[in-house]
Amino acid sequence: MLPSIKRLNSKTLVLLGAVVGVILIALGIVVASLTQDLTFLVIALLVVAIEATAIGVLLVRIGLITMSVSTRWQTAIDTNALLQLYQNFSPTSPMPSPGGVAATPRTLYYLASVASEIPAGHTVVECGSGISTLWTGLALKKSGRNVRLISLEHLEVYAEETRRNVDALGLSDIVEVRVAPLTEQAINGVRYQWYSADALTDVSNVALLFVDGPPGTVGRDARFPAVPLLASALDDGARIVLDDTDRKHEQEIADNWMASAWSGATLRKLTATDRSTVFEFSRSDS
Repeated sequence: MLPSIKRLNSKTLVLLGAVVGVILIALGIVVASLTQDLTFLVIALLVVAIEATAIGVLLVRIGLITMSVSTRWQTAIDTNALLQLYQNFSPTSPMPSPGGVAATPRTLYYLASVASEIPAGHTVVECGSGISTLWTGLALKKSGRNVRLISLEHLEVYAEETRRNVDALGLSDIVEVRVAPLTEQAINGVRYQWYSADALTDVSNVALLFVDGPPGTVGRDARFPAVPLLASALDDGARIVLDDTDRKHEQEIADNWMASAWSGATLRKLTATDRSTVFEFSRSDS
């Protein structure tokens, strides 16, 4: 029920009201024409116009109510995810706000939950640093399983900001934020701007990959290279989380990932949060 309510927004209802109004006006004209009475025609048109307006207003009100219900529902879920994060991973310094261009609370909670179960000796890689770096790092610290997090950032200013937050939370022994300038890289004859390969030479045994960069301003397929270029470093059964799959270009990236084999492995969609899609990386079919 909730997904259908979410789609039933005020614009849809206004359009529906307009359609109903046009139908009523058409019926009034037909009836008036059949009676061949000009006075009746005018009265019929006025009545129909009033009714159409009333219906339009009513539908708009219904649209606003459904939008309010949907927003409250989303807020309640986000609030619960944040409460779970704070309760389970107990940050010792103020945390940046989630949402907006940053990962949402539900995505953060998924990342932290998966990270907390990764066995020792494995690695988490993150394309694009930020609040996800901090919550994932806290989860790894609590697990105490000697799992490291490597976060790639293409601009020093953002990397330094994340490092300050990492240090404040006492995560510098677990989290490494690497500056990896965007460089031209070719995949199947197509050239992309992606993180420098020099920052990835020692990366292996990746159990969790979070793809939240490079930003879309770099190009519509900016995040596509993550899987082709890191496939050889990914574990069998690794989780890959692609953020912002509510956007068309990220949906296309997800489809292209699943359409091909990478280093003898394939991807299948596993689950999704509100704004991210989760894949499983499997070598079982190789």
